[in-house]
Amino acid sequence: MTPQQAAIAVIKAVHETIREMGSMGAPSGVLYAGLMSKGCNINQYNSIIDILKKQGKIREEYDVLYAVTQ
Repeated sequence: MTPQQAAIAVIKAVHETIREMGSMGAPSGVLYAGLMSKGCNINQYNSIIDILKKQGKIREEYDVLYAVTQ
């Protein structure tokens, strides 16, 4: 797996996790803590979240992330 493929896989996994939380949403800090334990730093986490927001796949309200249903 190339680094680019790995990055895409992580982004997809984060989106899936947020989507699975449904209407409860995913607290951003809790999600980051889970990724941090896997070696993700805050800049990488923020990049993942920014990518998903720009793609229109998630929205954020008061530090809680929600999947956008289309």
